[in-house]
Amino acid sequence: MDQRWRLLRSATVFETPWVSILKNGYERPDGAVIDDLYVIRRHDYVIIVAGHEGSLVLVREYRAAVGRLDLGLPAGIIEPGETPEFAARRELREETGFIADTVTLLATLQPSPGYIQGTCFVVTCTLSGERVGGGDEHEIAEVMEISRDEVLQLIVRGEITAMPTVAAVLLARQIPTDPR
Repeated sequence: MDQRWRLLRSATVFETPWVSILKNGYERPDGAVIDDLYVIRRHDYVIIVAGHEGSLVLVREYRAAVGRLDLGLPAGIIEPGETPEFAARRELREETGFIADTVTLLATLQPSPGYIQGTCFVVTCTLSGERVGGGDEHEIAEVMEISRDEVLQLIVRGEITAMPTVAAVLLARQIPTDPR
């Protein structure tokens, strides 16, 4: 039995270069019609688990949706034509000034598939040790290296709450490609 919903109509109700909101109508497999499901379409992005010598690189930046500075992993939009690995190298350098030595795609996640269309690619990087600047001062308030154990404690204490950061840190801890 086919369990897919059939898209009947889709209208863009709001659009910027960064995000669009769609109002979609669907026919369910039982024939019922749902006319007002909203989907937020955003760019695919990378979140970067970068580290060396037992620590991870984190950034503190202002997050308007929660109205505060937030501690998390470097991340950024994948530009047209980029692979997640290329975008991770670029974003890591732009946001933190660090240069990636090795880059590995770890996982592909759907952050909130109930209403957000856009993929999060979790990428791990080992660092060359070289740092070419202090990062993006317009976007990033602080760049820091924190031990992996302390990052886990920050998650447990509720000081790191962004779901993509929590998922990426925990995934990198479980999978052998975790940068050491």
